[in-house]
Amino acid sequence: MLSTSSTRKWTNLRNRAFLPAGLVLLSALALAVLFRLLTPSIRPASSSSPGPSDSRRAYEGPYPNVAPHVRYVGDARCLGCHNDIAQSYARHPMGRSLVPIEALLDQQRYTSDTQNPFTSLGRRFEVVRHGKRLWHRQAVLDGSGKPVVGLDLEVQWAVGSGAKGYSYLFERGGYLFQTPISWFTQQQCWDLSPGFGPNVL
Repeated sequence: MLSTSSTRKWTNLRNRAFLPAGLVLLSALALAVLFRLLTPSIRPASSSSPGPSDSRRAYEGPYPNVAPHVRYVGDARCLGCHNDIAQSYARHPMGRSLVPIEALLDQQRYTSDTQNPFTSLGRRFEVVRHGKRLWHRQAVLDGSGKPVVGLDLEVQWAVGSGAKGYSYLFERGGYLFQTPISWFTQQQCWDLSPGFGPNVL
């Protein structure tokens, strides 16, 4: 049987052990209350508030196809009355601004004289063709220029007319994303896509 003095010692030890835990819990609770008081509340938008008006309904110009009820009819419908205009649009570079990569594979160059591979932002970028497939490869380099980790992106689409160049898209999870490699026609070289930098890679 424990003596009264050893019971007091045990109680004191137990109380001292719970004191830090209690202080931590109390501090966390105080921080949560403070955070809740200082953070603005997010309220759902009122369903009774009117949404933005549709400017197509207010349009009073000469083009009736602007109205929201008018469905898209496609190029073939225009050919009957506007063949010369439709053909002109089809030949214009802006009319060919998104193409499957297979359509460009034989027209592009992938040699070292086109700056393939190239280095930028501590990474090596390379365009690699395998038959009817195209890959954009990037590798993070260590201080001595050796690859540490890499990423291969299979290109599905080219964006642009080719007059100035092409950017490229890959698919992941049902969404399209731009690769960090672009072709620049005037310079005849591969380089970093516009807008890509240290914070984007």
